[in-house]
Amino acid sequence: ELLRDTFREGLFILLDCYQSATEEMATEARNRLRATNAGAARAREQWGLLNQILSAMDVGIVLFDETLKVVWLNNNIPRELLRISPDLAVGRNCQEALAYDGNACGHCSVKNLINGATPMQELVVVDSPTGPREYLKVTRPISGGNLEGQHVMEIYIDTTDFEKARRSLARTKEFVRNILNSSVSGIIATDREGRVTLFNRTAEKIFGFSEDEIIGK
Repeated sequence: ELLRDTFREGLFILLDCYQSATEEMATEARNRLRATNAGAARAREQWGLLNQILSAMDVGIVLFDETLKVVWLNNNIPRELLRISPDLAVGRNCQEALAYDGNACGHCSVKNLINGATPMQELVVVDSPTGPREYLKVTRPISGGNLEGQHVMEIYIDTTDFEKARRSLARTKEFVRNILNSSVSGIIATDREGRVTLFNRTAEKIFGFSEDEIIGK
């Protein structure tokens, strides 16, 4: 009986130890879970804010992983560049999600960057209901955070109006230059420091210098 009582008492003590240890582990696990949930809530809040900021920017952004699948895109990605609805594009291959010209796959900027190329930019022209639109496409690698593997970001900036204004200005300048060059008078213009900014053809004949030789002098 003494042996049995001693064993029983030792067993109860051991069970108490197990129970205390289990309760402590459970408490610690609950605390970690609460911390994790709080961290996840903060991360969701921060991501929501970041998503709003990126979506509010007046540029289109697409993020690709190393398998050329769409990981994320913002709300300002031009619809003319998509084959499907933006909410269906995530997880799709670029050829399924984006309305690229098939010829572009031969010199894919995303694939080139994944293979070690330097960041690049190019002008992309797409048809839209209001006519052709021009986008400056900037392709850059991106890493860090929770991203696993190589990722590449494409940024689309609508330059249609800028390009139209630039071409209009170029045409105006060319028109004015033609008028100045047809003048029988020698016409010279300088900036505030006295450097020549305009030297028409008659001035070339009078002074014996070409425009290329005198501009900036």
